[in-house]
Amino acid sequence: MIVGVGDRLRRLGRWMGSTVAPDPWTDAAQYCPRCHRPIPGGIHHPFPGWVIPGPLASTDAELLRLCPLDGPSGRDHPPQDRPIDELTDDVRGLAESLATDGEGSWAKMLASAAERDPDDERLTYMGHAVALLLERGPRHWWGTRTDRTRIRQLLSDIVVKWPAVGA
Repeated sequence: MIVGVGDRLRRLGRWMGSTVAPDPWTDAAQYCPRCHRPIPGGIHHPFPGWVIPGPLASTDAELLRLCPLDGPSGRDHPPQDRPIDELTDDVRGLAESLATDGEGSWAKMLASAAERDPDDERLTYMGHAVALLLERGPRHWWGTRTDRTRIRQLLSDIVVKWPAVGA
């Protein structure tokens, strides 16, 4: 079977456009000045010693805007006290949906986060994974399979369980 140039270019484009889902790295996190929780989305770069913070902010106002609890997202999606098992099931459901749609690296990242132990580590990984999905996830996936509002609510429900640091 001969594969045409157009097929190869489409495959190459899909491969280049797919994001290998990174591991969260909370040591690079910036913190909300109000709730003192990390801003979710910091990642560990695959090169040794490199850390890429999540969405960079330089002022308290910018950090508040990025916080899923104290920013605009938190006003629209106030956190709900939900059991960790329920949050984990929701993250697994997202992973299954992404896998069904051929987004293997994103599905793997979310599934891996949901399998972490103990609970506090699982919450950290799930929060970062959901934040990364919202920030950098596959654009084509949003309009077809899921409700971005529901995922923003999930992020708020996870992050509210994170401990405040240095409060």
